Amino acid sequence: MFLNKGNIDICLISESHLTANAHVKIQGYCCYHADHPGNRARGGSAVLVKDSIKHTEDIKIEENSLQATTVNVRLVNKGNFKITAIYCPPREKLKKQDYVKLFNALGNNFIAGGDFNAKKQYWGSRLTSSKGKEPFKAGRAMNCDFHSSGTPTYWPTDNSKLPDLIDFFVVKGISSNYIQTTNVDDLSSDHSPVIMLVSSQIIRKQLPPRLVNGKTNWILLRCLLEESIDLQVPIKNAFQLEEEVELFNKNIQKAAWKSTPSSLGSPKAAEVFYPPKIKELIREKRGARKTWQRTRTAENKKY
Repeated sequence: MFLNKGNIDICLISESHLTANAHVKIQGYCCYHADHPGNRARGGSAVLVKDSIKHTEDIKIEENSLQATTVNVRLVNKGNFKITAIYCPPREKLKKQDYVKLFNALGNNFIAGGDFNAKKQYWGSRLTSSKGKEPFKAGRAMNCDFHSSGTPTYWPTDNSKLPDLIDFFVVKGISSNYIQTTNVDDLSSDHSPVIMLVSSQIIRKQLPPRLVNGKTNWILLRCLLEESIDLQVPIKNAFQLEEEVELFNKNIQKAAWKSTPSSLGSPKAAEVFYPPKIKELIREKRGARKTWQRTRTAENKKY
């Protein structure tokens, strides 16, 4: 089970599709949900909390434009916090004042996460939409931070639509030094699960990989590129063009790696020790999911 495997303490769910008559029972967890105001199995949000965590149910919003479920918990060395699952339907257009009202209701210490259906390059979306500007303006006015993995979280099955990041967290009352956010490739939803780790100690984060740094030998890099790149290749068709572009990119990468010393002393991520067979199955599963994310065909999705 995903919750147990990932040791998830609190799970925020968007588009829960629950109603007032629904009773969700997951062993080891308490479930709270805010439903669509029409009491139909659409939209909605939910929060799952481990039984071992002391908590209380807090505000619930069940409006056409927003469904939000909130619980109040005590975080280690952080005090009391409101944890909120958010779902904003794509056709609804919340304004800055709507988000300000929500954030005010949550107080000075909260984590609100879920499917905002709002795009802004600030938190890693492919582009910035008018709908994405509103929570950003409200968050800035309320001294909130935005946290995301920086990579796509939504993988549309429609080939005419591009993957994008619309699931993120809005946080107030916790320094970014204590937070780490990542995506995982588990589950079969068209939304990737987003994991937020809130630590009681400062998290030492790895720097993102870079082709070059301050110690790059630029003279060597230029010489390597001059030797490897052929600018006189006649391009006769689109297939050949793609091959030459790929070769060009590989030559740049190889030249950069050979002329740039690796950074020493970077902390390595902790490894989870699974049996070899399980590791192989995980690799196959993630490979199949990436294939589907790239092609988004029905055949690859069934695989």
